[in-house]
This record gives sequence, structure tokens and C-alpha cells, in this order.
Amino acid sequence: MKLLLFFLALLAGNLRDESLRAVLALTGAGTPEELSQTELERFETLSQHPVRINLSTRSRLLSCGLFSTYQVASLCAYIEDNGHILSVAELGSVNGFDDVLARHLSHFISFESHSPPGSPPEKRTRQDAMLRLACKDESHTMAAKYHISCGERAEAFLSAKDGYTMSVAVYGRRPWSLIAGDFNARLGQGLLLWSGMSMSGVPSPSALFKSANGFSASGSFSPGFRGAAAGWMPGNWVASVAITTKGTLMGSVQYTGRNGKLGLNALSESSFYGLSADWQLGLGHLTWYGEGALGGRSDACVPAIVSGLSWAPAYKSKFAILGRFYPAGYTGKHAAAVRTASKTEDEAGISAGAQYRWLNLTLDSAVHPQKLKERKKNSRSIKSILDASPQWNWGGAVLNPEVRWVQRVQLSPVENRFVQDWRQDMRMDMTMQLKAFSAKLRYNIVKSGGTGWLSYAETGYRTPSDSSRLHVYAYLRACFYDTPGWETRIYCYERDVPGAFSVPACYGRGFSCSLTGGIKYRKSWNRQHAIYIRASISKALHSGRTVVRNEVKLQYQLRL
Repeated sequence: MKLLLFFLALLAGNLRDESLRAVLALTGAGTPEELSQTELERFETLSQHPVRINLSTRSRLLSCGLFSTYQVASLCAYIEDNGHILSVAELGSVNGFDDVLARHLSHFISFESHSPPGSPPEKRTRQDAMLRLACKDESHTMAAKYHISCGERAEAFLSAKDGYTMSVAVYGRRPWSLIAGDFNARLGQGLLLWSGMSMSGVPSPSALFKSANGFSASGSFSPGFRGAAAGWMPGNWVASVAITTKGTLMGSVQYTGRNGKLGLNALSESSFYGLSADWQLGLGHLTWYGEGALGGRSDACVPAIVSGLSWAPAYKSKFAILGRFYPAGYTGKHAAAVRTASKTEDEAGISAGAQYRWLNLTLDSAVHPQKLKERKKNSRSIKSILDASPQWNWGGAVLNPEVRWVQRVQLSPVENRFVQDWRQDMRMDMTMQLKAFSAKLRYNIVKSGGTGWLSYAETGYRTPSDSSRLHVYAYLRACFYDTPGWETRIYCYERDVPGAFSVPACYGRGFSCSLTGGIKYRKSWNRQHAIYIRASISKALHSGRTVVRNEVKLQYQLRL
């Protein structure tokens, strides 16, 4: 059996399971199905090139997207007063962090400290190249990526798939930053400018808060903007400006103090003008945050606001509430709503969440005044999510059962009453880990008009440490489902090669089988070869028509 698993492991991969759990915690997502391709690409890059928090400039720390401006200021002040941070426990003691957050961040940062205090940042060059070939049925696609970094002072990205992405960033020591090419803009709470992921719902209290990091270089296949951006960070201030190839102007000024931060953001383009103010104020365990904006045409600017409170009274305990109001005339063209199911227009809503250790409960309610006035469909909605995910260690094995119950009701005005459209989703997982071996079972049932279900079993093998000269892993999954129609579809995250993201919508009646694995070989301390593969076959019956799909992905990666 071990020989068979080892043979399978010579074949593909993605983020380790513990790293994926860290991504969920840092983004506030409840499940991998709620992540986006761009967000997973970003964390994949960070896992391969951890941010060296002791050796990075302030501008580099801010642009990586892991820290808020307040956390970056706190990190720099701590290092200046106490020296380099050398452990997860020490990071957890820094103001703005805690033990849980530090543990999650440890998958994407390093504590390298081989430069004396006051010395210039290291300039060692690192390179990473990737080439992917995918064959799906009779079609073929190719994708390639290249990333080069000169210590923590400069980096460049080049990606090619359907189009191309190119970005060059320089991080000054003073500190300042310059970006040319493709970049992301994440300001405030996303009410005016946000190119990145938003949740489809509100899966946890952490999902109610967006951690902005300004303008940052992008190596994603689908970046936000193309143009140039610059930032300057004197003392507690951060000033940024950007211009895109389409003539869009963006600017931001942020001030970070002992108890929080205040910011002013602006946007101007041919048919839209916007101005917003964002804030984050901390008083002990309580944090008040939000953003107010004016946006629209020059002759018809309309106000909008997002504001919330977060309270973390104890270890692994958190409570949050968030209100939002986007009038019908507010057109946040480059904004990101609290949840992707809505836009930043014609919505008023309130969301609340509570977390206690391994238990999460959230509630989201929204109304669309313009739709309600015009008596359109789905003018009101209520969604609740209950998630319980304890973890037990028993005889050297780790058991992680999870139960997730989602209820959503949409109300549509019909004559003098509201017609209710219910959707209920119950998912039960059992994950077992014993040294290098793992197994996972899932059963998912959905009721929305009809009743649909999905079930899969997965087994896997992974060598215990990525630091060894030879690292192999493989996962084999078999999935079956029966959903009457599109309204009872079930989304199911599938393992893929690094940098790719697969969340197919399963509907109709069918099955799928996939094998994902990889082998990484470190030839020397500065050279690593990796080969990944994913092979899958699926068969489904839709409206009396049988659809068969076969897919093979092969990816080679070289790290220097």
C-alpha cells in the first residue's frame, strides 16, 4: 500500500491543508468554495516566497497584503525598539497581533535574521518560473509565470494565459515604493476602490472587516488595474497615487496613530468621481471601523457608508456587527460590496457574527429599496450560517469533524404579500490525519424546490516536511452527486496544481474522479525542481443529455 501511494505521489499539488486553513482564517472565508482564483494565487505566491518581516522595508511589508497599515507601523516600531522578531510566540506579543493570528501568518512569513541591525536589506536574487499545459476534452491551453525578486528591494512578475500580466515594483528604504504595470488597489473598506476578493456571503465575523494595503504589484492572471503607482511613507503617514492606462486617477492619504488610523481616498475618471474617508479606531478589545463615500457623476454625487464594530473579549472569541447603505444612485464602479451576491448600489443591510473557539454563527439581512419600490423579484434576503469545526487528537491521529448549515430566504413582492424562496444547505465533513496519511469524507445535501446531494471520499499521502530534499504527495478523490436542477447545484472545491483554482458547480446526476499529486526535488540549497499533475474524469446527465469531460494538467516549476 505504501509503495502504491508513493508511486501516486510522483504525480501533483497545491497549498498544504494547514496552509489552506490559514488562508481561510486570514481572509475570513468559511470554506475554500468562497475563495477566488486571484486570492488563492496571491497566497500561493506568498507560501513559495515568504515575507521576511525582519529584513523587509516598510513599503514591502505594506504591499504584501498580509498586514494592515496599523500592523505594519506596530511591527516596525517593535523591531526598532526590541530587535528582530525570532518566533511565532514573539510575533503574537506584538501590538496588533495575537497568538492565533501569528500562527496563521507563519505559513507566509519567515523570521530570517542574519543581517545586523541597521544594515541594508539583503539583495540576494531569487527566481521562480512555471509552465503549465492543460488538456480538456479536445481543447488545449497553456499558462506561464515568472517571478524574480532582488532581496526585499525589488520584484517583477510576468504571467501569460489568455492575455498577459506584467508588473515591476521597487521598494525603497526611506521608505517609498514604485509600481509599473499591473497592480491591485485595496483602500479603506472597499467602498470606493477595491480590486480583490469579496465573500459570496458572510461566513465568519472576520469576513466583515477588509484589511486594506493600498497599491500592490500583481502577478495574477486577472489583475485589477494597469498603469503606474507610487507610495511614500514618512513617519506615521502613507501617501499613494496611481494612474491607469485608461486615464483613471487614484489617490490616498493615511495616518496611523497609537489607537488606529484615518484615511482619505479619491478616484477620478471620465464618467465617475468619488471621494471617501475611512477609519479604524481601537479601544482595548473593541474596534470601530468603516468608510463613508461620495460617488457618481460630477452633477449627481450620492453618499454611501459602511460601518462596523468588532469585539474580541477573549482567546478565540470574537463578535462583530456591520451596517451598510448603498443608495440606488451610488455607482461604485471599482468598489467591492460586503458580499459578492450584491453590488454597491441599491442596498441597505446589516450583518452580525459571533465566534467562540470552533463555533461560528453569522446572520446577514439585506433589502433593495429600488427593487422593492418597483416590486421586483428578490427585493429582500436573509442568510444565516452555522459552522462547527472542533479538532481532536487521539492516539497520534488528528480528527476534524465539521458541520456547516446555511439557510437563505429571498422574498419577492406579489400583490399584497411576499413570496418566499428558501434554500437550505447542510454539509458534513470528517477529516482524519495520521502522520503522512489523510482521509476525508463529505456528505452535502441541498434543498431548494427539489432536493440534491453530493458525496465524496478522498485519501492522500504527503511526506512530513517540505524542507527535505525530496518531497512527494498525492490525493485521490471519487465524487458522486444527484441534483435535480440548477437551483439545487452544489459547489465543490477540488485540489488542483499550484496557482490554479477549481470549484465546479455540480448539477444533474453524475460522478467525477480525480488524482492530484506532485514531486519536488531540491538539487541544492538554491535550486528546486517541481513537477505537478492533475488528471480527472467526470460524467454527468443534464436534461437527458450525457456530458463526459476529461482533463489533464501538467505543470513544471523551477526555483532558483
